[in-house]
Amino acid sequence: MANAHSRQGAIRMFFVEQHTWLLNYVGPGSPETSVQRRIVFLYVRIQNLFMSILRRLFTSEARVRILNLLMTTTDSLHVREVARRTGLNLNSVRRELENLETAGLLTSTRKGNLKLYTADQKSPIHEELKRIILKTTGLGDALKT
Repeated sequence: MANAHSRQGAIRMFFVEQHTWLLNYVGPGSPETSVQRRIVFLYVRIQNLFMSILRRLFTSEARVRILNLLMTTTDSLHVREVARRTGLNLNSVRRELENLETAGLLTSTRKGNLKLYTADQKSPIHEELKRIILKTTGLGDALKT
């Protein structure tokens, strides 16, 4: 591929077959540039989303303990049960569960007056996060149960 650059854009030459070249204008008004910009924009947005999740994820020991519990069990747990199993203060647990749900790592369902939390299996980083937790702290807890 060869490029001939001008101030407005570029002409790209692609070798298609023997002795055949395809010329393609890529410049400010070309559809290809618009699509490329959208792809880059979406990539940056997704990357920023993941970085935001990671920043939120590892800033609190309580958050890590709650994730450890919910990633290593298939049960849906109430706030008080999470507090009991982790040994954390009820208000801390409530706050961290809301943070993790907002980050898209947990889902909640209502059963009467109870709000039950579980790990969100549809989260784009669920499997990777579960592997990290099992490799670090969760393996011992998983073996206990």
